Amino acid sequence: MNYDDYTANQRSLAENAVIKFFDWESANKVKYIASELQMVSEKYQYGGTCDILAELDGKLTLVDLKTCKGIYTEMITQLAGYEMALQENGHKIVARGILRIGRDEEEGFEWKPVLNMDLHRKRFVCCRNLYELNALIRKAK
Repeated sequence: MNYDDYTANQRSLAENAVIKFFDWESANKVKYIASELQMVSEKYQYGGTCDILAELDGKLTLVDLKTCKGIYTEMITQLAGYEMALQENGHKIVARGILRIGRDEEEGFEWKPVLNMDLHRKRFVCCRNLYELNALIRKAK
């Protein structure tokens, strides 16, 4: 890979993010099952790629990585979609969470376990249905 295409600042931010990820990893007992796992939901007709599927402290855990300033509810809804597809494909997810990785030196990492997914699953299905409805509206024009 040619890193010359990236600025020194971009390389520095990426390096900081990797260091923060390793900080999180060393603070937890992580056994990786898959990363960048592509999956499809036949039931709801969507696909996605989850970041990490791992045993975290002995529990099969879905981990979504984010490099941003905060964790927002839309991210949890996205996580619900990943979990639904994983479960449809035979993975028994026990825990899930969002790992926010800081990019600059002042930011660390933030692990947000997500406990109640019921409303986010419903919201994800509503968003999926709205996507399909919008496609039908665009076709009807």
